[in-house]
Amino acid sequence: RRRGVAVIRADTGTGKPLEFNATKVVEAIEKVATEKWGYIGYSQGCANSLKAESVLWGGTPRQQELLKGLTTRNFLYSAANATVHATLGQNKVNQLIQDAETFLKHYQAFFSETLISAALQNVGLAAASNQTVAGLAGFESMAHDGAVPLFRDGLHKDGVPSCMLRGVVEPEVNLPEALTLLAAVLTKQKLGDDAPEHDTQVHAQDACGHPVWISNPNSETLARCDLGSRVLRTHHWAPLVHEVEFLTTARDQEWAVYDVPKDIHVFPWLDTMARFGFVPRKARPAE
Repeated sequence: RRRGVAVIRADTGTGKPLEFNATKVVEAIEKVATEKWGYIGYSQGCANSLKAESVLWGGTPRQQELLKGLTTRNFLYSAANATVHATLGQNKVNQLIQDAETFLKHYQAFFSETLISAALQNVGLAAASNQTVAGLAGFESMAHDGAVPLFRDGLHKDGVPSCMLRGVVEPEVNLPEALTLLAAVLTKQKLGDDAPEHDTQVHAQDACGHPVWISNPNSETLARCDLGSRVLRTHHWAPLVHEVEFLTTARDQEWAVYDVPKDIHVFPWLDTMARFGFVPRKARPAE
């Protein structure tokens, strides 16, 4: 409010399919009333926003008109290039299904065909439920299999500078206790003790404003727009406060792991864009 910036939040959901979240972002874009505007994506929200932009930029003339005022992007701890947690999580789910099938084969000789058919029918109904399908689709959207189509088939607007913020956690300094397991798993799953630095959920080399797995004209467009960023000493949940209160431990309070200056996620981006004319300056009142 102090800077005269209106904020419209897209009603997206964590773990929801990319296409679903993109429609929610488009609905938010349709509410924009200012001549120039930009968007902020956080974690999976970066992929959601890029997907929505791609849908509009490759859509009808009316849809393309909605992006006329888009002047800048801001990516916070971006998971648009996928996260190892989701990529390897897919493999674990597939392996779990195979192991369960092998384990249950042993019991086929002990139960009637009627009971086995009923059990398989119930399992099929559970696997085909909306919740299961949506959950698996959302899981895939954050995996490598979801990131590749996003940038391979996508279209994004050129000449729109993309700012970014990424972090690297230090386990003995600023690691939230609730993220200890995730951080350790990410390190071991990637390259063991030689794993690249990460923020507990996304590697610093992947949390950028352009594709790292695809090379095509669209990736070159986003690379030209990417302004880059220095790496901060912080973690993936740095923007959060109230959402993590029930997870905050005494050690977290002692280390002040959530006391990251929250304004660094927004105002350096706005100030930079205003300085170079991508965001209009508000007229000063006459003294």
